Amino acid sequence: MHILVVDKDGQWQGGTTAEIYWNWLELRGFWLPDTLRGQGLGSSILAQVENIGKEHGASKVLLTTFEFQGRTFYERHGYKVVGVVEDYPPGTNYYTMVKVL
Repeated sequence: MHILVVDKDGQWQGGTTAEIYWNWLELRGFWLPDTLRGQGLGSSILAQVENIGKEHGASKVLLTTFEFQGRTFYERHGYKVVGVVEDYPPGTNYYTMVKVL
């Protein structure tokens, strides 16, 4: 599934992609430009994709993120770190996160 954010001219600005299998929703990508962050749009998109997942039988969500990307954003929305690759890339960490829906 894809949730896209487009501007008034229909130009892609961001969004998310996800798949549902084995009763899991896997977020594959989630991106918004800095100009659209901090306004609740990311939280709204995340809630939408989670709700779609639940409607299609998903009971958990899986995602990966880097320390410098969205770890704190996801933690604010109930995601827990279940795995970490330290120093990847050098100087930061790479996380696997899960949320029960």
